[in-house]
Amino acid sequence: MFTWRDLAKNRNVSNDYYNNILNLLQNNLLIKEIQKNNVTLYFAFHHRQNEYKSKIMNKYKYIKFINENQISDILSKTDLVITDFSSIIFDIIYRQRPFIMFIPDTNYTDN
Repeated sequence: MFTWRDLAKNRNVSNDYYNNILNLLQNNLLIKEIQKNNVTLYFAFHHRQNEYKSKIMNKYKYIKFINENQISDILSKTDLVITDFSSIIFDIIYRQRPFIMFIPDTNYTDN
């Protein structure tokens, strides 16, 4: 689950953000573990980032893309959540779910 940024302000941030998410989704170790353990990976961009979602939605068979209306239901069933500095972290903590912080644009600055 990834938060929204005004990426139009800084194309370099936009490219880094998108490329780093793609690197995560294409990580061979991650893919191998998903397949080996018969895991379903649910993925949600922030609803304002549909341009990214449409670029990768049909590329990965092991990923189910979800929209914001499905997040609450998925959180109640998940074993692990990977997120950045999203407010969704409060829901995760409240539900006592394990999580990993992944920040795909660590050089982000809001200028």
